[in-house]
Amino acid sequence: MEIAILKRETFGNGPNVFNENDTITKYEIMDGTPVKGESIPVRLFLASYELTPTMREVAKRFSVQYFLNLVLVDEEDRSYFKQQEITLYRRAEIPPRKPLAEQFKNLHMDPNLQPKDDVNNETSESGVSKSAEDAE
Repeated sequence: MEIAILKRETFGNGPNVFNENDTITKYEIMDGTPVKGESIPVRLFLASYELTPTMREVAKRFSVQYFLNLVLVDEEDRSYFKQQEITLYRRAEIPPRKPLAEQFKNLHMDPNLQPKDDVNNETSESGVSKSAEDAE
């Protein structure tokens, strides 16, 4: 059983339409035939391939489509084909984070700024915290 990612580019208009098909990648999922009713999960990592988003009829002259092509060969060497169109989107780019030192390089502390006492943990004149006195 094989699975392939196909790219189909169509350009031109009217009688001058040209198609270009490329096989992006091809994987052999398993050797031999699967048992009837068996599910075979497949995970394809697409980051290593130069893919573009799916585009349909850009200015009615250009389109890019992607397909998953599945080929299944049974024990009698008969081939079965299934082709399914897939739609690819481009994720919005997230700008890279700056290092912390660079993020805080313009941060200036006021040298006269004194730390505030914690309101919940104030101590009384006897040295016992007020929250402990309230509990008694």
